[in-house]
Amino acid sequence: MLDLIIKNGLLIDGTGADARIADVGIRGGRIVLVGDLKDAQAAAVADAGGKVVAPGFIDSHSHADISAVRTPDLESLTAQGVTTVCAGHCGMGLAPLSRHYMGMTGDAEALNAVFPPLFAGERPGRTPVVDLEPFRKAYRDIYGVPLDWNSFGEFLAHIERSGIGPNLIPFVPHGPLRIAVMGADFRRPASAEEIAEMCDLLRQSMDSGAHGLSFGFDYQPGDEADSAELLALARVVAEYDGIVTAHAQYSPRRGQRIIEGFQPVDGYREMLELGLCSGARIHISHLRPGYRNLPAPELVDEACRSVMRLFDEYRARGVRAGWDVLPFYFEAGDYAPMLASRLLPYVEQCGSLTRFQSMLRLPEYRMRLRCELEDGINPGARSAAGLNASEPGWDSVYEITRCALPGCTGKTIGELAAERGRDPVGTLLDLLAGDVRTCVRIRTPAKSPFGLDCYASYPDAAFGLDVGGCNFACQCENRPDMPPQYSGTYSDFSGMIMLLTSGVIRRREDAIAAVTGRTARNYGLSDRGRVAEGMRADIVVLDWDALDPNIDYVAPNRPPRGVDMVFVNGRLTAEKGRTLNPRAGMVVRRTRNQVK
Repeated sequence: MLDLIIKNGLLIDGTGADARIADVGIRGGRIVLVGDLKDAQAAAVADAGGKVVAPGFIDSHSHADISAVRTPDLESLTAQGVTTVCAGHCGMGLAPLSRHYMGMTGDAEALNAVFPPLFAGERPGRTPVVDLEPFRKAYRDIYGVPLDWNSFGEFLAHIERSGIGPNLIPFVPHGPLRIAVMGADFRRPASAEEIAEMCDLLRQSMDSGAHGLSFGFDYQPGDEADSAELLALARVVAEYDGIVTAHAQYSPRRGQRIIEGFQPVDGYREMLELGLCSGARIHISHLRPGYRNLPAPELVDEACRSVMRLFDEYRARGVRAGWDVLPFYFEAGDYAPMLASRLLPYVEQCGSLTRFQSMLRLPEYRMRLRCELEDGINPGARSAAGLNASEPGWDSVYEITRCALPGCTGKTIGELAAERGRDPVGTLLDLLAGDVRTCVRIRTPAKSPFGLDCYASYPDAAFGLDVGGCNFACQCENRPDMPPQYSGTYSDFSGMIMLLTSGVIRRREDAIAAVTGRTARNYGLSDRGRVAEGMRADIVVLDWDALDPNIDYVAPNRPPRGVDMVFVNGRLTAEKGRTLNPRAGMVVRRTRNQVK
């Protein structure tokens, strides 16, 4: 007797093979039969007639490990068909912990309770580090959730106790690992003794089930690590045949210095060289063109191909290297829809949206903002969620989607400025002073500046969203007079599949494989990413012709259309955007701990 049969579906199995009509039989959370099951008996039957049955989507680059502590259901992910997240990237995360805590973007209220104001004189990426015990109390008092762990293994046990929506593939973040050893004195190279202690902590974390280690070289404290530290840690990961992932260096800033002439391709070369010297498998996150500030869109493809040639060079020398790319499908992924969210550090410093709006009407304060914005020295200027008015064309990016002022909606800030005979920064400040709750969306260019059009055409491409997750009821982070801070995207995977099949990848079988089987292969997930006998029953049923991201630019917290059923480990987790068994996921601990 089977637990469930999904019958009559058009099976796209995640390998790229042609679609075929087949039934899928599930028992004990695994797929046990695939084929014609008309004579089989099951406790439940789901009719997928006329629908596509595919593996659940695997998010190659996720920060859902951070979100899961406070919103373990992660409805924004599972309702769109994401059944597995590879998380702990960019050197960011919540474990291991020792005497200090490394601040995360979503922890503003708790951080402000022990280290106010959060971003005063700082920019996102320049990390606040606070004493752990006072922060534990503030975290519990404000969020109602205990930070009841120290080691990485204890953190995974916490996730297992609370449950989680999708499956979690955990990586050890280098930032907390470094802070656990060096504390607040991290703005320097580590000593040999400190490196040895980090290696010991990393081994304990790998023994607890981590799949590898992640670096973040555009953020503190990872940007302070020298080659001796990186090589020692990578060699530990190589002992377990694990994976070293990295937000490779993209900015010319490294620690306290600026590297003249630096280009992103140099950061990619650093990671590939680390793989060559250590023997560890390498995975570079959200790969971009190898050169910044390209003068023409047609040069993006060549900049991407130069990166692929670099990969080929190191693979020929024995380096095992993979990568993922962001979909640059930000309509629903723009999880901070208010224009004021782009200036969140200033709102934080003022204390509320209404106070920020009042301050914008003071000439002295307005002049300060104008100068900082135009010079690109405002807090958040280098953050993906910030606004850098020193970059050419910035005003053509933000299209106004809601504004109480007449004649603004549907225009970019630049278009509105030209219409009014004003400069763009002045127009930006006028908008916020007039309606501080003005909303915007990212007006994406025809060709992705992240290189999706080129990178997706390579057979090794994997895809990630680079966000956390939240629930549909989430509107803001417990701050009623602050900009909404959505912790995840609600429909990017369906939008990405539509984008891929509309021109980048022609066959839907290949598009499905790109976000399922291919990612599983890149991460060594042997029992996920395909619909086949013996695999875990992570399955999505799609009404392909009705597939629609269902975007609302002002309030993006709504599910896509066409994602009819989502199964995680054989349990029906979501049906047409409605969450049913919200915590059917599991922590997928790495079990192959043999030394090579």
